[in-house]
Amino acid sequence: MWDREIAINFTIPQFIVPPPYNFGPAAEAWSWVAPMIGAVLGELWGHWFNDWLCRRYVKRHNGIYVLENRLWGCYAPTLLFFLSLILYGQALQHTLHWAVLLVAWGMVAFGIVACTTAVSAYILGRCIGCSIYELVLTIARLLPSSCFACSVDHKLLAHRWRYVFLMVSRRSPKLPD
Repeated sequence: MWDREIAINFTIPQFIVPPPYNFGPAAEAWSWVAPMIGAVLGELWGHWFNDWLCRRYVKRHNGIYVLENRLWGCYAPTLLFFLSLILYGQALQHTLHWAVLLVAWGMVAFGIVACTTAVSAYILGRCIGCSIYELVLTIARLLPSSCFACSVDHKLLAHRWRYVFLMVSRRSPKLPD
């Protein structure tokens, strides 16, 4: 998920500065408020909603706590994340209003942060009693899976950015001429 957010952060100025949006430097800077709001809301969701889910589960199951219950908080943000990527792509392809583009960007940030918070709570709960070395090795194993190559090709401009999500991959894709 993180690689999609990095790709969107990398490409958003290339979409909103030229026509049809024609954002100036100040407007471009203010557009970064959208993912900040999404990230804060994602943190609130990821922390308090997941804690509420766990408390509710413990209350309904007579004090039995299951660590995997923390992962239930990932379903809604993941669905919202995928829907926001579709909205983001449609906003670019059909040159929808700039507010649609920024709302989609904020939704992407929300989904990523909310899921990361829930998964981090699960991993840290799972590693109670583990050595610090096991925790570092687990995190080090997960990091390479999010590595990617991001390239912007002039051919993308000719295709009206329909292939914007093909840029994010382990290898740069070959686009048709």
